[in-house]
Amino acid sequence: MKLLVISIGSRLRGHDAVAHETVAACHPAAADFERVDFLEAHQLTPEIAAGLSGFDAVLFVDADAGASRVIIERVSADPNAGQFSHSIPPSSVLALAGALFGFHGQAWLCRVPASDFAFGAPAANSADDIKHAARRIASFMRKLAS
Repeated sequence: MKLLVISIGSRLRGHDAVAHETVAACHPAAADFERVDFLEAHQLTPEIAAGLSGFDAVLFVDADAGASRVIIERVSADPNAGQFSHSIPPSSVLALAGALFGFHGQAWLCRVPASDFAFGAPAANSADDIKHAARRIASFMRKLAS
C-alpha cells in the first residue's frame, strides 16, 4: 500500500504545530508500507490535490481545538464542503484529486487535541500528549498496512 501522510498547521501559531510534531514521531511506522510519503503543509490548498495521485490512501493530521482526544475518522470527497480559496478542508482536496487527477483512494482525518493557537505560544502540546497521539497514529498505520 502507498500512503501519503499530510500534517497541517502553522509552526508560528502555538499548538497548531502539534500535527507536525506528532507525525514526525510516527516515521518508524512507515516501514510497514510499500511507500509512505510525509508532507508538511501550513494549510490545505487546492494545489495539494495533485500530490494525491499515485497513492492508495491519505491520512490528514491536524490540530483541533474541539477534540478532547485523538480521533481518526474517514473522510469522503465532497466538492461542496468549502469555498475554493487559500484554504480548503480535506473533503475538498479529495474531491479535486478525484475529479482532476483520478484519485479514488481511502482517506482519513486525525484530529489531535490542541488549545492554544496564539502567535508566540509554545510550539506544541506536552511531550506526553505528542507521544500518545503518535502511538495512536502509528497503530492506525500498522492496521492499515496489514
